[in-house]
Amino acid sequence: MNRNLTGNKRIVHDCCIDLYNNIQKWKTVASNLHSIISEICLIKQKELSDSDKQEIVGEDNSEKTMWQLQSLSEELLCKFEGLEAVMCKISRLPKKLKAINALSELEQSRNDSSDVDLDPVLFKTWPLSRFCNSVEELEKMYMKEFKVKSSITKEISTVTKKSNLIILEATWKYEPNIDTDKVDEILGGIIAELELFSHLS
Repeated sequence: MNRNLTGNKRIVHDCCIDLYNNIQKWKTVASNLHSIISEICLIKQKELSDSDKQEIVGEDNSEKTMWQLQSLSEELLCKFEGLEAVMCKISRLPKKLKAINALSELEQSRNDSSDVDLDPVLFKTWPLSRFCNSVEELEKMYMKEFKVKSSITKEISTVTKKSNLIILEATWKYEPNIDTDKVDEILGGIIAELELFSHLS
């Protein structure tokens, strides 16, 4: 596809590339954060096991465990800001597309011709509204998952049951609010519509 795009085509094109890139960043950042979550869970599980067995833990070991947990918790909170930054970028995209869609509809409605298409195709087959709906659908998924991850980040270090640690770690890892098949379907459709295969490879 010609890269010398202007107007709405350029905005939609750039928004879709931003969406794709930020979803890839999400995967990387979330995976890196999961490594920290796993470390915290291992330390907490050992701590809880020792407590269940009523084992006497030396003062040095106890302090070391507390220091490790505090250090990992601080690292988690600090690096979580990276995921928050990615989410902010994803969240801006539906708003931007909705704004240009509303403006486009207004401009089309002012046209005197009665047979004017209020939602014209921009590239191959998708009208602007389909881009808006697709990007919004993805943003909702990721926002829902972001809120869950935010809660896990704040709670993981204070959990007092091993079963809850396992649940929180699995929830982080498997991202139940993100339908990966749907994400792949929508991104695949966008890539095909904009002919971005070579651009994103």
